[in-house]
Amino acid sequence: MLFDTFNSNRERDGYINLDFIDKHLIQEPTYGSRKNKKWFEHGGEQYLFKPNKNAGEDIKEVINEELAKMLGINNAEYDLGVYKGKKGVISKNFIPNKSIYLTGLLAIIEYKLGFSNDLYTYYQTQIKADSDDDIIEETIDELLRRHILDIFTAQRDRNIDNTSFFKTNRGLVLAPRYDSAGSFLSISKRNKMVEFLTARNKSELLIKYGGIRTKFRILPGSAKDDSIEEYFDSLFSEELPQLLRKRMLSLDDYISQAEKIDLDDIYYILSNYGINLPQTERYFYKKIYDIKAEAFENAFGQAKEKLKVKVNH
Repeated sequence: MLFDTFNSNRERDGYINLDFIDKHLIQEPTYGSRKNKKWFEHGGEQYLFKPNKNAGEDIKEVINEELAKMLGINNAEYDLGVYKGKKGVISKNFIPNKSIYLTGLLAIIEYKLGFSNDLYTYYQTQIKADSDDDIIEETIDELLRRHILDIFTAQRDRNIDNTSFFKTNRGLVLAPRYDSAGSFLSISKRNKMVEFLTARNKSELLIKYGGIRTKFRILPGSAKDDSIEEYFDSLFSEELPQLLRKRMLSLDDYISQAEKIDLDDIYYILSNYGINLPQTERYFYKKIYDIKAEAFENAFGQAKEKLKVKVNH
């Protein structure tokens, strides 16, 4: 959600000039590895400015938020900012006052479930937290939808600290999705984008650039290098609880909706704020998304046919 409240500070390239925030800086806990993040107040709200570690991370966060909105996924709100010449992303604080906030790692440790970053472990976390049945099912569905979107966007870094929860009297509630800077192969260099777009065998470059594995898994200990292969192999595992299998097989409408998304619609939204991506970037993000979405849809159809044969026999 691009922040209209900053429009008076928005420059011609769409970035919000944040040099004014020096008088509005605040002290807040900063989660994650980047120590040069800046918390500040504006219009009665708290925001975080996170400078890019690599070029293009800010654009990927904004595109991912727009994709999430189209798919009904609860995502952190982002915009583009520049502070003292350094480009990055502005994010609105999504942690409610006086709430108990747990990263995925802290939640798993609290309930003595090890360190595994997967759907099954988060499901067990919900059970140990005595979450309401509807929260458990909502959490499973939301994690699956997020995981599928990560696959479509070739997200390489959905690590154990990129999934978080709020501790409530109804159990653990998922925090919004955030930190998608590792998407689209983490590539921002124009020559690599051109290399991918002009390659005859793009599947080889997907492997070369690490675009077939996000760090989130369905079951702990899976050795599969490809997230799509691992996702559907998990369906046939005896270790998979029936509730998880049922939810994984109930996503036809979501997958169909996600597969039909045209990133040109997002580029149009961005252009209304002066954010005009170069053609190479536009084609690159779109091509990655289309390739991964088609691969997932094909694998989903094959898995359902395989299950039908298994049930009939």
